[in-house]
Amino acid sequence: MQTVFVNPREHRGVGNTYTLSIPERGLNVLNNNSPLESLAAFAIVFATGVLSTVALGKYIEKVRRDAQNAASGAA
Repeated sequence: MQTVFVNPREHRGVGNTYTLSIPERGLNVLNNNSPLESLAAFAIVFATGVLSTVALGKYIEKVRRDAQNAASGAA
């Protein structure tokens, strides 16, 4: 048996140590997603990451340009 420590804020027990016993062979988690669904999910997350990176870069350029314009206008 394997001992796993559990967050005491999420579980109630006696004392400061909370344990949960798990069989050695582990948990049997079924994956019912098709490979195409997994690929689609990855593609969506990847495209979102690229888009957010580009948007953040454009925003940083705008803020930098506005700061330089304000500094040159004040001088």
